[in-house]
Amino acid sequence: IRDLAMASREKYTQAANRARVDQVLASIEVYETAFYKYVELQKSKEQSVAGMLKLVVELEAAVMELKAALMQQTQGKALVDSATLNSLMAASEIHETFLNSRGCAKDYIAKERPEDAAACQEAILSLLDKADRLAVQLQGGQQASLRRVLAAARGYKDGLTAYAAAVDAQRGAFNAMVEAARKAIGDCESFRVEQVERMEAEIV
Repeated sequence: IRDLAMASREKYTQAANRARVDQVLASIEVYETAFYKYVELQKSKEQSVAGMLKLVVELEAAVMELKAALMQQTQGKALVDSATLNSLMAASEIHETFLNSRGCAKDYIAKERPEDAAACQEAILSLLDKADRLAVQLQGGQQASLRRVLAAARGYKDGLTAYAAAVDAQRGAFNAMVEAARKAIGDCESFRVEQVERMEAEIV
């Protein structure tokens, strides 16, 4: 389209006609800039998703490791102390919250609805809160497992935030493309009408 506009510009000698073509070229440039930004943002989204998928695996493994470590404390005991039971329940809640956040994230990535992003962020924040409260009850290897849970959850949260920012920016780039395209089409049509009217006036 740019090449056609440039070729058309060279055919005109009057400054006014060239100025009209320049308007179209300016809209094309705005469109191209927005398009390349849109493409880059798509790559950014894909990178965020790849990172989140990796962290999902790490988070799942860390949660299961934590639950296994807590279960080991109950081996060979007829009665389990309340602290261990509370820790096991908290670990189970963390796992359930993680699964919920993953489901919300899948919905958000598939549909890119703000409400899904908000639900996922809320679930991750709840997971982090539960993990922070559990931390004071754990010791040794259990603490190490929980630290891995926290690190993966925070990374997952950051990945979701980056993805959401790219979605918003991409929406802005798309709107800029649409606006530029509409302006270019409008300028072309009004210029065409002007040329037709000029030719008809010359014939008369």
